[in-house]
Amino acid sequence: MDILRSVLDEKVIMELSRYYSNTYIENTNLHGGHNFIYLIKGDYEFVLRATPKSRRSSEDIESELDFMTYLKSNDVSLPAPLKGFDNKFIYETEIDGEVFIISAFEKANGLNAWERGLDGREIFVAAGQMLGKMHAASKKYIPQKVKPRKQWHENYHFIKAGEVFDKHRKDIKEAFENYMVKIKKLSCDKKTFGLIHGDYFFSNYFFNSDKKITILDFDECEYSWFISDIALCMYYFLLGPEPLELSKKSNEAINIFLWIIEGYNKENKLSAEQFEQIDCFFQMRDYILLSVIYENERFMEWENKFIEGAAERVIKNKKFVDVDFKDLYLNNGGTRHVSYRL
Repeated sequence: MDILRSVLDEKVIMELSRYYSNTYIENTNLHGGHNFIYLIKGDYEFVLRATPKSRRSSEDIESELDFMTYLKSNDVSLPAPLKGFDNKFIYETEIDGEVFIISAFEKANGLNAWERGLDGREIFVAAGQMLGKMHAASKKYIPQKVKPRKQWHENYHFIKAGEVFDKHRKDIKEAFENYMVKIKKLSCDKKTFGLIHGDYFFSNYFFNSDKKITILDFDECEYSWFISDIALCMYYFLLGPEPLELSKKSNEAINIFLWIIEGYNKENKLSAEQFEQIDCFFQMRDYILLSVIYENERFMEWENKFIEGAAERVIKNKKFVDVDFKDLYLNNGGTRHVSYRL
């Protein structure tokens, strides 16, 4: 069975839902990337997730759910993990010869990125504030009964990157090796480094009609620098549909940064020196996305444009966007909005 291209049979989905609900009415496929994810209507509505064990271990998922439960108890808005009838968070089952780990979550209400349209100041401020709250809580999180989450350099794509670049682009491999030497020298103190979301971009938070946010998808949470989540929150907005036009997006980057920091500073603070390093984390995303594209050998129009721009950035060590974020932070502190037009 091709676990990334198939859907589960409805009979299987109905059987899996019985861990959490006595009745089953219907399901809606929510089209997960590395998981099967369905909205289940039964005794109540909830989200059912089936994860191939070949991709993530039970320990990985237990640590993810433990962190989510901790954040929920610290007023971070997210869909709480659900326990089944026998008080367990996860179950293992075999489907067509493949072992899956089953978990479930509250239904997240609100509009996704495609339904809410282009995000503006109000949404970025809210996204920044909830991110700051998440990081502030993370500083106090100490896993007790679960295996700690992986470190940033244990990310699957970083582990594979050298091999992938060696096969496709030796010049990128050389730049990547130099990058890894540089980033490993960054300070990892508790004020700057901890357990982060790891995938904090526009598709992974919903907003309801009151502009209240719900954070989704903690699959990629890992120990890394807090500023990495801020960089990722900006990254895909700025890339957009035309990844070769970043040179035109300095004003947009300034606005997005100030809006995010306006919210973020209400809950957590980072030093100005951290923002001097933010391009390291834009570069981190460049390397991860380059590795994914080359590994999957998916060279469509957008991917080819991205490769052209990103390869030049990493090889020549060019800035993602031409903005001095440290100076911007020092002069605005994320509390005032400058009147650039998007």
